[in-house]
Amino acid sequence: MKSLKLFIFLFITVFFFRFNAQETNITEDVIRATFIANQMTWLSKDYLSLRKKIILPESINSEISAVRNAYYDLLSKRFDVEKLNGNQPESTLFIYYNFYPDVSGVLSDRNKHFALSEEEIAKNNQLLVDLWKKIPNKIYNETEVITEEIKNRKLLMTIPFRSEIFEDFFEETARKRNDIINFLLWNNKL
Repeated sequence: MKSLKLFIFLFITVFFFRFNAQETNITEDVIRATFIANQMTWLSKDYLSLRKKIILPESINSEISAVRNAYYDLLSKRFDVEKLNGNQPESTLFIYYNFYPDVSGVLSDRNKHFALSEEEIAKNNQLLVDLWKKIPNKIYNETEVITEEIKNRKLLMTIPFRSEIFEDFFEETARKRNDIINFLLWNNKL
């Protein structure tokens, strides 16, 4: 809860700084920031309690830890938190990747924000495959329904805007696998 408050505070501070600087000229950066703020709100309100109810078996702890460590190591190398203030696009990406995991965006470097080599991407993909293979069917079935609903809500939020603004928030290759892993990584206290 403490980290959620920190993210929301950081987001609001950066959002209002940028919004005041642009006056009434709403930019793509502000639209994206609003999208992320809205997503954070409904994820916390509607899905966090569902995620907390899912107990992961001990048998996948090493795989989930490996994915989590690789994910957050890349984030810490990519973002200098002290330099984010006033940089709307960077702050938006930082908040997006930190609040709710996006393994495709980070570990597969979907949008080339992390400048990963093909070897690094292949290594990260193997981590995802190793975890994927160990997710029990019961947890898979439960999270499949939830993540499909989350995906549909995200898509609905983009309807009023040009779709290219949000292209880097969606990935269809291995989407179901990555959506389920994102959900399981979210708020996982390993």
